Amino acid sequence: MIGRHAFRPFEPDVLTLEEVAELLCVEPDAVAQLASSGELPGRRIGGAWRFARVAVLDWLARGSVPRTQRCRGVRPLGFSACP
Repeated sequence: MIGRHAFRPFEPDVLTLEEVAELLCVEPDAVAQLASSGELPGRRIGGAWRFARVAVLDWLARGSVPRTQRCRGVRPLGFSACP
């Protein structure tokens, strides 16, 4: 009998602005705007935004990303297509 193995790509605990944009399927400018306003939890470190993956996922579970800020035609990591 041969066992099963599920491959999971590496998922970092800390994300860049661009990685959060891919995860949420929005443009990077939308992520920067949400973070700057304090709505999306993140921190500026050395002038660059950094986000805790778990905090972003918790934030997402509590609300929704405005449809007007969603990207078109970009495939985020772990998703087949943007809605």
